[in-house]
Order: sequence, then C-alpha cells, then structure tokens
Amino acid sequence: MAELVRAAVRLADRTGAPLAELLERIEADARAADRGLAAAAAQAAGARATAWLLAALPIGGIGLGYAIGVDPVAVLLHTPVGGASAVGAVALQIGGLLWAERLGAGPGRVG
Repeated sequence: MAELVRAAVRLADRTGAPLAELLERIEADARAADRGLAAAAAQAAGARATAWLLAALPIGGIGLGYAIGVDPVAVLLHTPVGGASAVGAVALQIGGLLWAERLGAGPGRVG
C-alpha cells in the first residue's frame, strides 16, 4: 500500500495528475480487496467447522454404543476386524481433516 502511495505521489509530481483522486482510487481498491479477503475467509471458516464436526462424529458413535449397552472400545481394540477398522478410520479422519484444511485455506494462507 505504501508503495502505491509513493507511486501515486511520483505520478502526480511528474504529470500534474490530481493526487487526491489517485489516492481515493487506491483506497477504494484496497477496501474492495479487504472485503473480498474477509468474505473468502468467512466461507473457509464454515468449511473448516464442518470438517471438524464430521471428525467428531465417531466419538458420538462410541458414546451411542455405550448408551445401548455395548463396549465399542473393546470391540475396536481387541478384535482383528475392530483394530483394522479403528486404524483405517483414524487414517481416513486425519486425511479428511488435512484435505478440508487445504481446501478451506483462506487467501494468503498455505494449508
């Protein structure tokens, strides 16, 4: 922004262009860019919140298992199929969260 202002001052000095008009245009452009970045960040935040909510659903499933009188943790940790399912689920959850974070990375962020 400071570089644009310096360029506008140089341009006004060299050509006689009205400096106030140039600065107003620079300010309007900067405000529009800020609004665009804020809107993009708000949309990205919604995507990230949804991803975290989906990642928390397995915890609700385990709680539901206990609520109906089953020990889901014992099944997940002490049977071969349960263990493979648990490892696969954790890998998919981590991959999904990383993917959602990358997709939902706001402008100016590297996700």
